[in-house]
Amino acid sequence: MSSINVLMNNLEKLKLPKMKENINKYLDMMSDGVKTPLEAIDEMVQLEMKYREDLATLRFIENCENIIIC
Repeated sequence: MSSINVLMNNLEKLKLPKMKENINKYLDMMSDGVKTPLEAIDEMVQLEMKYREDLATLRFIENCENIIIC
């Protein structure tokens, strides 16, 4: 199994959907020299935190957004 597949599976197991959703974009930015690895990790963690805060505030109801809870 390739490294990216292992990473994607681990992100899914850790329940980090926003990181999984954005990992390819950030890998491209790092390889292009747009972001350092530390900047990319920091931004992905911030995305995940913002996603979780939006769920905790129930803001998705106010925004008429659907979520699926497993």
